[in-house]
Amino acid sequence: MKLKGNMCQCAACDQVFTGLTAFDEHRTGDYDNRVCIDPESIGMVKHYRTGGYAWGRGSDENKERYSNKPTANPAFIRGA
Repeated sequence: MKLKGNMCQCAACDQVFTGLTAFDEHRTGDYDNRVCIDPESIGMVKHYRTGGYAWGRGSDENKERYSNKPTANPAFIRGA
């Protein structure tokens, strides 16, 4: 997917996020020991963007609307 606007892609888990805030929320741990958290487990939903999906905050309506779409990379909680 081509990143546009404020979208961010994590170099550790390859997930795409709607912005820097969502990206930062999916990372946890001390600076030298950061890991990725499954975006869905912290309440993020997939937002359709041209060419793919980006994780971000959203309403339950958005989550239900896109829940039948294919998911991105299922491997999570990976170290940086």
